[in-house]
Amino acid sequence: MPPPLGIFRKFLLAFLLLSLAPLCVLGFFTIEHIRQVGTRAIESTSEELERKSREAIELRAVELAHRVSVFLKDCEADLRTLQMLPRDAHVYQQFSLNHRGEIWTREGTNEAYTEVRRLIPLYKEVAFIGPEGGERIRIVGDRIVEAEELRNVSDPRNTTYRSETYFHETRRLPAGGIYVSHVTGWYVSREEQLGRASSVEEAVEGVRYEGVVRFAVACHGDDGSFQGMVMLSLDHRHLMEMTQHVLPTEERFVVFPSYSSGNYAFMFDDEGWIISHPKFWDIRGVRRDGTFFDPRSPLYNAEGIREGRLPFNLDAVAFIHPNYPFIARQVRRGLSGVTQTFNVGGNPRVMAYAPIFYDTGPYKKYGIFGGITIGVQTAKFAEPATWIERQIRELVRRTRTNFLLVVGLAMVGAVLAAYLLARAITGPLRALTAQAQKVASGEQSWDLRIRTGDEVEILALEFQRMTQEVQAHRSRLERSLAELETSKAALEAHSEELQRQLHVLKNLHYLSHYLGVVFDREMLLGAVLKTCVEGLGFDRSILYLFEPESQRLVCRGTFGFNPEEEARARAAGYDVRSHDCVPTRVFRHGQTVFVRDITKDHDATALDLKISRVSGVRVFAFVPIKVRDQVIGVLGADNARSGRPLEKIQVDSLQILANDAARAVERSLLYEQIAKERNFVQFIFRHFTMGILTLDAAGCISSINPQAERLLGLSRAESLYRPWREVFALQDPWREVVGGFLAGEDQERTAELVVAGEGGEERFVEAHLAKIEPDNQDVRLLIAVRDVSRRKRMEEYLRRSDRLISLGTLSAGIAHEIRNPLTGVCLMLDDLHDHLTDRPRERTVIARAMQEMERLENLIHSLLDFASPASPGRKKAVALDQEVQKTLFLVNKRCRGQGVRVEVKTFPQSVPVTVDPDRFRQALLNILLNAIDAMGEGGRLSIQVLPVSGGESLAEGPCMRVLVRDTGAGIAKEDLPYIFDPFFSRKAGGVGLGLSIVHSIVEEHGGRIHVESEPGSGTTFIMDFPLPTGGSSETAEGEVDGTDSGGGR
Repeated sequence: MPPPLGIFRKFLLAFLLLSLAPLCVLGFFTIEHIRQVGTRAIESTSEELERKSREAIELRAVELAHRVSVFLKDCEADLRTLQMLPRDAHVYQQFSLNHRGEIWTREGTNEAYTEVRRLIPLYKEVAFIGPEGGERIRIVGDRIVEAEELRNVSDPRNTTYRSETYFHETRRLPAGGIYVSHVTGWYVSREEQLGRASSVEEAVEGVRYEGVVRFAVACHGDDGSFQGMVMLSLDHRHLMEMTQHVLPTEERFVVFPSYSSGNYAFMFDDEGWIISHPKFWDIRGVRRDGTFFDPRSPLYNAEGIREGRLPFNLDAVAFIHPNYPFIARQVRRGLSGVTQTFNVGGNPRVMAYAPIFYDTGPYKKYGIFGGITIGVQTAKFAEPATWIERQIRELVRRTRTNFLLVVGLAMVGAVLAAYLLARAITGPLRALTAQAQKVASGEQSWDLRIRTGDEVEILALEFQRMTQEVQAHRSRLERSLAELETSKAALEAHSEELQRQLHVLKNLHYLSHYLGVVFDREMLLGAVLKTCVEGLGFDRSILYLFEPESQRLVCRGTFGFNPEEEARARAAGYDVRSHDCVPTRVFRHGQTVFVRDITKDHDATALDLKISRVSGVRVFAFVPIKVRDQVIGVLGADNARSGRPLEKIQVDSLQILANDAARAVERSLLYEQIAKERNFVQFIFRHFTMGILTLDAAGCISSINPQAERLLGLSRAESLYRPWREVFALQDPWREVVGGFLAGEDQERTAELVVAGEGGEERFVEAHLAKIEPDNQDVRLLIAVRDVSRRKRMEEYLRRSDRLISLGTLSAGIAHEIRNPLTGVCLMLDDLHDHLTDRPRERTVIARAMQEMERLENLIHSLLDFASPASPGRKKAVALDQEVQKTLFLVNKRCRGQGVRVEVKTFPQSVPVTVDPDRFRQALLNILLNAIDAMGEGGRLSIQVLPVSGGESLAEGPCMRVLVRDTGAGIAKEDLPYIFDPFFSRKAGGVGLGLSIVHSIVEEHGGRIHVESEPGSGTTFIMDFPLPTGGSSETAEGEVDGTDSGGGR
């Protein structure tokens, strides 16, 4: 009878339980692990891709905002340049022609249009406005506006948009301040832009938005007075160019973005108004009556926005999406970021925003011009993450399917093996069961060897193969996971690279801003070198500038060098004609040189290798610094400290930095040249010895220097910019001269006038008048004046000297003719007097006659002294202060008797003068005696001896001056011209020859004498004696009191 089947079933069920249960458990946990790994990979990869995409679009917004900021600063620089240019219409027209920009636009019809690129003026208007608000010069579209078309913009109704107040805003600014307006233009509605088109993408024929941003700066005179203002009106189309062509989803540009897709960029200002947008009706504007839109008005609502009747203000459209006000607030805080929103058309978008940093004029409030936003349709933004998710899910699905297939095959094999093994002996079953448990526990090795030659052995082999396949699938899964980890690492490396580039851009942006406001060349070069190290990541930087005189490259600055290295670098210089090394080759060829290893560089010269050995630097880069295609220097950098290799992006950034440095150096050179020329002209104008006064085309005084103020008795503050007839209203001679010259046809004329000086004395002024060419609107008449009073006095002095010489010659002749007979008469009278001893009455008469004869003889001696010059042989070098002391000795007793106090002041280092000492003392004694007689009882007699320079002396060249001042009755004004004439005297009993003799003595020594007197206040005599050749001409800074040698009280 056949054996029962129960034990077979038991073995079969037991084996199936022991073999299939581990496979099921292993399969369940493996599949679950694969699912979890796939889910985590999808989540982490999607999050990382979304973060990187957000960073990329934010970086693009930051870069675009930086471009706008730099562009606005360039406009400021253009305004400063225009301020320094001559105020001439043709110069302004050339300025407009030199500043142009390209726009990319569509032309044609809605159905058939073409894309064109055109160069248009950067500034729609260039103007100079006078102090009263009238336009003096105005350039519109490169055209000079005729005089009859010029406007008075002090009234806002006369401005282009009927409500602009830029004239009054600019006039209120402090000196050097710049006014910048918001975008201003006529508002364009939806109907005007679309016309017959159905969408903005099709609207080519419709009305286009045309506006301006006005830049203005006040012009002030030397005294700070307002002279007018210059203004540039930036064409709004150039701002539109910044955002109009951006395609956020691709690395290319389009002539006009797709508004319906939501993939476009726009710009808004610091007040929240959109100023560039594909929809022109969203851009801020002015109504045709000159009024503005008010976002706080009840009329500003969602219906008006959607119908295209109102411009778009981010602060007031929370009803469209609450993130629009949020974006405006973040930008005002100077923050950039990414957020979710949707446009008026209802398209969901991911929007990146960034502030446009700018702090000039009204934009100082928040420090921004506005903001840039770049929007991407939400579905388009999530495309990379969605694609990666699909790929990972597909990979997990295939892995799970293959694993299930393998497990299914294994289970089939297990059933077959159980069936066979149930019929085998129990030993192989136990061994196989034990091995199955090891595999189920995770042990990967297979060490079971069944040699039964039957199905048990085959089952064991199949089970071994199944385990190997599971391990292979597990290995493939682990490799897939490793690949995902590698992708993650690559994304992180890319993120770090973007962060570094952002750091570099921020540093370049800061440097660009710094270079735009600083003109000191050393500070500019220091900032460039510092940015090389701290901003671009180099260890050291060095800058050479070319010196044309020596034809050498000279080190002008370093950063990161130690003192020894810096000293060696500054001491070294390279002759561009004879030295052949990397810096000179970069200078000569104007191309960047990046040396990765100087010892392996085929172009390295012996000088290059020598420099490398001395400095220890093998890896470095040099870039040229060019100004208008002319190389002016080179900029170098290396990583000698850290030994890090140089990267190409660092070298590219170094070239950008060099370009910024070149523009800064060019601006500083231009500024220095203009400032030097301006200061030179102003210095000459202020310090010119002649007075200068100019009249403009309107007959108003346009400039006056201090000398002219002094000579003409005018005040700059009260005269400048006033009609000349009002200024000279009380000066008839000037009105006659200027009026007659302007009415005549002469181009030049010289006139001499007598004016009243500061003290009321007469002053002679010579005026030279010249007409300037009619094209010069600022200066039409030049008046040069100079004080010729001294020349007039010298001429009068010479005439008086000639008269005295003639009188002296005549007096000498008469004295000689009279003296001989007079001597005989005196002898006979004396003899007669001796013989009349018995006749006393006659003797008395004869004695009186002899006294009169003696008096007459004294007069003859005086005449001979007056006419006789000093003997050259008696002249010698003497110290005048000593001669003064000797002369005072003769009058001290008389001074004490009359109560006259004597004060003597001498220079400590008196210079000897060649004079006849006796004649000098005679002249001084005559003056002292006259002074003592003039003071009567009591007074003060002051005597000073001091050197004076050629410009202060009465004679030509440096002199020693003797000044005698008394406090007597003084000399009448009408007598002053005659006091040196012979026989002129107001003193009772005086002959009138004393001062004539003094004048002759001073003249014969080559000196000059001058008198100043005020009745009741005293008289001052000034005698100047020329110093010998080579004598000191320096005047003492102050007078040093000498010893009071007069013994006065």
